[in-house]
Parts: sequence; C-alpha cells; structure tokens
Amino acid sequence: MPASRKKILIIDDRGFCRICSALLKVVGFSMETCTYTMTSSKNPLSRLDHNKIGLIITSYPYSHFMLHKIKKSRIPFIVLSDSIDKKLMSILKGLTNSYCMIKPIDYQKFRELVTEIMNGYSAAKKGFSIV
Repeated sequence: MPASRKKILIIDDRGFCRICSALLKVVGFSMETCTYTMTSSKNPLSRLDHNKIGLIITSYPYSHFMLHKIKKSRIPFIVLSDSIDKKLMSILKGLTNSYCMIKPIDYQKFRELVTEIMNGYSAAKKGFSIV
C-alpha cells in the first residue's frame, strides 16, 4: 500500500486530536485518533497495523510514557512539544524516522512535513530531526 494511502494515527487528548485531524483532512489525509492516558487499559499500539499506518503524531509531555513504545515500531512519528528539555532529548536520541516540532506550530510547515513523510520522503531516516 503506498504511504499516501495509509492512515495517520494521532495519539493525544481529544482537543489535540480534533485540531490535527482538521488540519490534515483539508489536504486529503485520513486519520485514526486515540486518546490514551497512563490509566488507560487499552494500549493504542497493540492494534497497530504497520501496513495501514504511515505516520504517528503525538505531543510531549502528554504522551511521554508512550514514546518508548512508539519508537519500537518502524513507523515514522512526529512529536509536538512546547520546548525541548533533557528528558525529551534523551527519548529522541537513538531514534530513527522521528521528528520534533516546537509549538506553536506553523500549520503550513506541519502539513508540508506530514505530506513529505506520507509520500515516503524522510530526512530523519537515520535519526531524529528537530523542525
């Protein structure tokens, strides 16, 4: 399945999921959203189909406890964060195919990055990239 036909999985709170979905639906992407907390009994990655998901989007620190699990999959992911601290840098080190964007995000740049990743272009294939 070509990457552009794959879905984007957004893991975060409802408000964040709605905003990301709205930004990306405008340019034709389809999404799955999942709210997840440390007390959730469901792990959103347990149902992860690598053949159907082309990108994972989440935010930090909301999903800091999920980032270690996300990085074990080979699916590219974008982390949106208010700032970069030592804890986030330690999570990002050693990752491949991952991006970190600092909030407030530039919506156009965000959509362009998502489009590039979903079309198979990834500048961060051998590591992580701060955008």
